[in-house]
Parts: sequence; C-alpha cells; structure tokens
Amino acid sequence: MKTFKVVLLYIIYFFASIQGMCFNPKYVIGLQTSYIDFKSGILPSGKVYNIAPNKDTIWPGDTIGIAAGVRTTYLRIKNLKGTTALPITLINYGGRVVITNLNSGGDMSLKACKNIILSGSGHSDWEFGIKLDSTNIGNNGLSLDELTTDVEVHHVEICRQGFAGIMAKTDPSCSPSTWRENFTLNNLHIHHCYIHHTQGEGMYIGYSVYGPVTRYCGGSPISVYAHEVKHLKIHDNRIEWTGLDGMQIGCATEDVWVYNNFISRTGRLDNSYSKGYGMEGICIGGGSTGFYFNNLISDTYGSGFNVFGKENVYLLNNVILRPGQASHFPWNQHFVYGIFADDRTTTPGASFYYLNNTIVNPRTSGIRIMSTQSRKNRVYNNIVVDPTSKHMYGNYGNNWMQSCIQIGAGVSAIVQANYFDTTYFAS
Repeated sequence: MKTFKVVLLYIIYFFASIQGMCFNPKYVIGLQTSYIDFKSGILPSGKVYNIAPNKDTIWPGDTIGIAAGVRTTYLRIKNLKGTTALPITLINYGGRVVITNLNSGGDMSLKACKNIILSGSGHSDWEFGIKLDSTNIGNNGLSLDELTTDVEVHHVEICRQGFAGIMAKTDPSCSPSTWRENFTLNNLHIHHCYIHHTQGEGMYIGYSVYGPVTRYCGGSPISVYAHEVKHLKIHDNRIEWTGLDGMQIGCATEDVWVYNNFISRTGRLDNSYSKGYGMEGICIGGGSTGFYFNNLISDTYGSGFNVFGKENVYLLNNVILRPGQASHFPWNQHFVYGIFADDRTTTPGASFYYLNNTIVNPRTSGIRIMSTQSRKNRVYNNIVVDPTSKHMYGNYGNNWMQSCIQIGAGVSAIVQANYFDTTYFAS
C-alpha cells in the first residue's frame, strides 16, 4: 500500500510538472526562425493542407509549437490555413516565448492566414506564455494583415510597442482582393490578453474610415472601400497606459460584442497629437455597431466612450471613472465626457442606446449626445456623479442636468430614470 502511494504521488507530480505542455505539436518553430511561408494547397480529397519547412504536412486541427526563449527579431507566419471546424493552433512550447524585436516591422504577424488560434496558454507557469515586447518606433505587437481572417488570440502579453498592441486589418489598396466587396474580416476573437505601455492604440481593429478612400492606381485616382469586420468578440482583456485609444473599432458592422474588459490610463501621451487621434477608453468608429457592456474604464486622458458608429450601438452596464481628469490640458481646451456621440457615420433614423452606465467624476459632463441624424435614442437608468462641469452650469433651476447629461439641439432622445447629481459643487 505504501509503495502504491509513492507511485501515485510520483504520477501526480509528473503530470503537474508537465501541465500545459501535454500536447504534441506537429512542428515546432525554432528560435532562429523569423519567417515561415506555409505553402497551401488542396488535395484531391478536397482537404486543405499546409507544408511545413521540414516537409511535414500540416493538417487542419494540428498544433504548431513556438519554441520558448527570447527572440530578438520578428516572427512572421504566412499562408497558414485551417478550417472552420478544425483551426490550426499556434502555441508557446516548452516555456515562455518572448519576442523583443530589434528591427522594424513589428514583433509578430499573421499574413494571409485563416482559421488560426494563437495561444499563450502552453505552459502552466505563465499566464501569458507569449510576450511581445518591443520599443521600436512604429512597431505593432501583433499584426493580422494581408487578408488574414478567422483568428482567436488569447493569453498574450503585449507591451512597449511603438504603435498599436494589436493591429487587425487589411488596408484597401489597388488590389481588388482588399476591397469591401471581396473581403471581410470574420470571426475575430480576442480575450484574456494584457496590453500596456503602447505609443498608439492598445487594439486597432478594422479600418478607421467607413466611407470611400482614394487610391492612385496606374497614375489614376479610384475610390475604394475598406473591408468590414463581422462576428467580433473582445472580452476579458486588460489594457492600460496606451498613448492613444485603449481600443479603436472601425467598420465593425455585424455581430459585435465587447465586454468585461478593464481599460485604464488611455491617451497617456496627452498632447496635441493624441488629442487629434484619440485618447478614449473605447472608440466605436465609423460604420460600427454592436453591444458594449460590463467594461470598467478608469482614469482615461480622454472620454470613456466615443460613439461614431452607424446604428444600433448599445452601451450597457459600463463603469467609467474619472474620464479626462488625468489630462494636463486646460479645462477649456479639452472637453471630456463619460460618453460622447455624434454623427460621423450615423444611418439617418437609427437609434442608439445608453443604458445602466455609471459615470463618476468626468472632466466635463457625464453623457453628451450630438447626433442629430439618429432618432429616439434611449438614455435610461444611468448614474452620473460629481461632474466637474458643475463649475460651469451651477445649480440654478434645472441647469444641473446639463452637467450630467447634455442633449444637443435637434437631438431626438428619450431620457428617463437616470440619477443626476444635483448636489452643490463649490468652486
């Protein structure tokens, strides 16, 4: 019996020691490898395959390990394609992967890839088993480009980037393959990541312009549209100390869910550049829609939310603390709100919904809606406490409401059951 217990304890210890490593990758990307082009094709059976550099066939559903250790150059992966039912997993193998790129071009990129899972959960000693840590100007930590789509990213830490933490988009070019009618970024799922100390956005999802953009092709100007983003889920991430917006989402037109994120100290550059390009916690950009709920946004240098989407944007149960109070701009040069909305790409007659949000100590006012193209916007059950604009509006008559919720001239909104802070705020 004693021998059995010793053997059992040994077995438990052994399996505990390899927890998070009990997978057998088809191929391991070595420390010296910086670029892999998986040559994709179709077998007579109709199945998709990819050929690894060691000539092994990478099948849908296979796992590819990224060897643990410190890399001082980028890692670029191209033409790796699984299927919807059987995605290919890229995962840290043998410990923690750290990419500290000393060159230009960003730390890690997936190019022309599809149905991929990028996971940093390959070893139980590390919550974030992949760390992208670069200081180069203009670098992105993780870039999903060149028509990459259908990607899940989780348990990745990204920091000290010269621009964005995660950049997920393919810019429209002279190639028709990049145009809206020919490509959609589908099924992007980002969760349980930690992004901090970036010079640009924490996450830059989708193109920033929903309308037409001009490209010069063969010497002649043409108007093209950027691709849309559909079936987007971003949740349970921590984003802090970003130079620009914590999260910018553009052209996200269908099935958008952003929830349970902690976002803090966004727009930390706090200068004319960041003021022009965005200092918000979450910017819901042109053409976007969706549900944004249960996010905690604190101590941003800009507003908690900017809403520039087209229709059916729902802001629900978010907590926004001290938006704009950290900024060093004079108060009359930088107006900051818990939630701000206007008509960048509003569908005429569409409605927007601001429900059950809690906003504490905004630099200017709690909620300001300037969208005159929308109709019957709902502003229900919000709490606004201690807005600094009480200095401006005072407590005369109903003017205290202006310091909590500002509805612009010509705006159609139903404002009901909100809690307004009516206490006197001595200057």
